[in-house]
Amino acid sequence: VRLWLGNSQAITQNLWAEDGLFPLCIHKSNFFPCMSDPFAGYFLFLPRLLAWPVSVLPWEQWALAANLIAAVVAGVVAALIVVILRGAGLSWYVAVVVALLPVITPMSGLEAINAIGSSYMPLLFASTLTLLFAPERGRGWTVLVGALLLVTSLTIPSSLVLLAVLAVQASRRILHRSTAAVWSGALVVGLIMQAVVAFTAT
Repeated sequence: VRLWLGNSQAITQNLWAEDGLFPLCIHKSNFFPCMSDPFAGYFLFLPRLLAWPVSVLPWEQWALAANLIAAVVAGVVAALIVVILRGAGLSWYVAVVVALLPVITPMSGLEAINAIGSSYMPLLFASTLTLLFAPERGRGWTVLVGALLLVTSLTIPSSLVLLAVLAVQASRRILHRSTAAVWSGALVVGLIMQAVVAFTAT
């Protein structure tokens, strides 16, 4: 709905540069070499991963596919945030409004929600809220959040700031040290990959 209200034609006609570049790389070369090819000096894991289903479609369908995939990412992140905030005791109204902020906030712009390449924005948003509002919910939750943090750090190097959030939560004893260690490890693994790409990219 947000995309339609912003520009109804954008859904089928607007394809951002990297959302075309990554599928084109896979189309011309192969999936795995394109996963490691640097872009602007850093490693965009999730956009590269999601470029694969776009690449298998006819070229004229790439814009529509990219927009739909980006919308699904925004929707999944919003659903996760609702679950997190409801579990923290916030009302349905507050949880839904906060979950929709990345979509309805004007300064995030249209490109923030119809570009797979911009998926790092909702990822950072979800990761931050998770660390603040859902520190402890069992072993399964620890693994799930660790996976979220790993994907976030593999996608954008500015996820480095999440280590500071973890440190504050652990120092205030809101987060167990073992959980903080697991989540910090997930972030560090992703950030090491970012560093490798940054220092070896041409």
